[in-house]
Amino acid sequence: MKMSRGLRNNNPGNIRLGNFRYKGERAKSSDSASRQFESVGWGYRAMFVLLHTYATKRGCCTLRAMINRYAPPTENFTEGYLRCVTNATHLSPDE
Repeated sequence: MKMSRGLRNNNPGNIRLGNFRYKGERAKSSDSASRQFESVGWGYRAMFVLLHTYATKRGCCTLRAMINRYAPPTENFTEGYLRCVTNATHLSPDE
């Protein structure tokens, strides 16, 4: 059974490659699009850092704003993603 990209890369948030380097990120990624981390713990930490940055530096203060930034509608089924998160958290999309 083939593991998902996120699991293979210890990157549960499927964070893409970019200029910024996260703690625990492998120096060289064998994945052409996604970051790879030394452990899944480092991958979760990077996802939390990214989401915190969205909130503090990008002004994403609601679930809708956060998810639209994290999983833009041009690349994802963002409304479905938002529905799933709001159902799981029992929060309003605009909280």
